[in-house]
Amino acid sequence: MTADPRLIASLYQETRERIVALVSGLDDTAWRTPVAACPGWSVRDVVAHLVAVADDWVDGRLAGPPTDEESAAQIARFGGFDVC
Repeated sequence: MTADPRLIASLYQETRERIVALVSGLDDTAWRTPVAACPGWSVRDVVAHLVAVADDWVDGRLAGPPTDEESAAQIARFGGFDVC
């Protein structure tokens, strides 16, 4: 069974909006806060990873869950972006 692309797009948009609402206005200290569910990762790392997964999926570079090495490269690729 294939999911309706409109449903996927809608779910992605809703999720993106919720994440933006959660991180909007965070200061540098908050961005560096460790995330308990992702040992060794900060809030910025998690957001960078989420952005990179979406980018990789759209560009056809995602064949499955990213490996630890791919996740590290994703964080490096998007971790320095200005959030505003």
